[in-house]
Amino acid sequence: RSLRAQPLGGDGPGYGAKRRLELGDSGHQYLSDGLKTPKGKGRAALRSPDSPKKKTRYDTSLGLLTKKFIQLLSQSPDGVLDLNKAAEVLKVQKRRIYDITNVLEGIHLIKKKSKNNVQWM
Repeated sequence: RSLRAQPLGGDGPGYGAKRRLELGDSGHQYLSDGLKTPKGKGRAALRSPDSPKKKTRYDTSLGLLTKKFIQLLSQSPDGVLDLNKAAEVLKVQKRRIYDITNVLEGIHLIKKKSKNNVQWM
């Protein structure tokens, strides 16, 4: 390795302070040609962007799911919704339904009516 001063301009030698680092055959292991930069996660490479079966992040977002859950709840005749039915209709795991109901219970919009049933307050 060698450092060489590169003048920035002006008339005299050593006028500039900027230097260029030249890396040659220094034998350091971090300069190995066999090293490659990772391309990213393997899962992302397997997805095709135009696949109709894959849902986008927005389609699976908790915000959108909550809107759909509230629509189901508002359409129920007595304001009571079965969580098993909601999970089935919305095609999500029951855990995601619990995520929604925990927040809605916390802000006092719904209450637990009985096991697996919630109601508007």
